[in-house]
Amino acid sequence: MVKMNKEAIAQKISEEKIIDIPQEELNWGSVSLSEVLNSDTRLEASVYNIEGRHAREILKKCKWNVVQLSGEKGLIKSAFYPTRFKRVYVEKEGGIPFFLPSQLLEIYPKPVKYISPKTNVAIDELKIKNNTLLLTRSGTIGYCAVACKTLIGKVFSDDIIRVSFKSEEDLGYTYAFLKTKIGNTLLQTNNYGSVVSHIEPEHLNNIPIPNPPSMIKKRIHELVMKSYELRDESNELLDKAEELLVNELKLPPIDDFKPEYFDNSIDVSNFCIKLRDLAGRLDVSYHLPANVNQKVDHCAN
Repeated sequence: MVKMNKEAIAQKISEEKIIDIPQEELNWGSVSLSEVLNSDTRLEASVYNIEGRHAREILKKCKWNVVQLSGEKGLIKSAFYPTRFKRVYVEKEGGIPFFLPSQLLEIYPKPVKYISPKTNVAIDELKIKNNTLLLTRSGTIGYCAVACKTLIGKVFSDDIIRVSFKSEEDLGYTYAFLKTKIGNTLLQTNNYGSVVSHIEPEHLNNIPIPNPPSMIKKRIHELVMKSYELRDESNELLDKAEELLVNELKLPPIDDFKPEYFDNSIDVSNFCIKLRDLAGRLDVSYHLPANVNQKVDHCAN
């Protein structure tokens, strides 16, 4: 055993590099024992989201009266999501265009899948209705959008909560609030500030929201709806521009292009390319048949 005297120990300590942790980069807060017990005795800091706690503290200092988003005195009239169902995917021909929750944030979403009309679900229940706020309830929760002309009538999955309001101006106002950092944080946490893995309609009962005079909410609502009207208009112009381009260039529909697969007996997209066309690239996405209209001799999987 090596013994060190006091002078040697002091010298050793002085040689150690001490790292100062900037206090402003730390997220901290206090948690009561009851909260720990209600959270399955979990001790990870991420379970007790500090931002969620701070957001609720900020709202306590709001100049306007704060109400719960849903409930007897809340702004919401109803909130629900369709019955869960087993999805039966089919080809485009004869199928119903089906949109995913993540597409809510797209300016001009296009269907990526198609479901069978024989799917055991009320298709009309899945269609987006007018004057509705849309919220993703699982996966990446907290996405929200307003039902606009581009989305109305489209079939979205049951992972979307459909929300209607008691007053028309509350639609745009609530959307604007939930798009803020405070609103989105509240949407993704519970009363204790803990992060939630998915949202149920009942979760909206616990989300506080400022309730300013109707004049303020109406103005915010008008601005939000105007932004969505301009989005719809831009989508219509894109359709017209695309139609004009296709007609002038006499381009055939992209769906008419049928790629020749190397092996049609397996449920995996596979095709062939010539060795001289590899261009030093071995990644399949670079040689997709839809991008390269050519017959080839060598296989790529």
